[in-house]
Amino acid sequence: MNALHDLFKVSYGWVIIIITVLIKLLFWPLTQASTRSMKRMQALQPQMKAIQEKYKDDPVKMNRKVMEFMKEHKASPLGVAFQCCFKCRYLLGFM
Repeated sequence: MNALHDLFKVSYGWVIIIITVLIKLLFWPLTQASTRSMKRMQALQPQMKAIQEKYKDDPVKMNRKVMEFMKEHKASPLGVAFQCCFKCRYLLGFM
């Protein structure tokens, strides 16, 4: 932050705004991918609920069918979590 303050000769308030904009621009592709993945999971949610209801008595078979369904539709619940953890690691580095 001090380097940006010295480079641009602006107040620390503006430096914070500059850093915020830079971080948003750097993580835009990850945010976009995460949003797409969440929307895909939301669209598939009713079908996954139907599978869970159909196989509610056999949890092993239910998990297998849900995973097959997710592979078939190229959806991953871990994709969103991974991207969130990746972003948090770098955001915490600024503190």
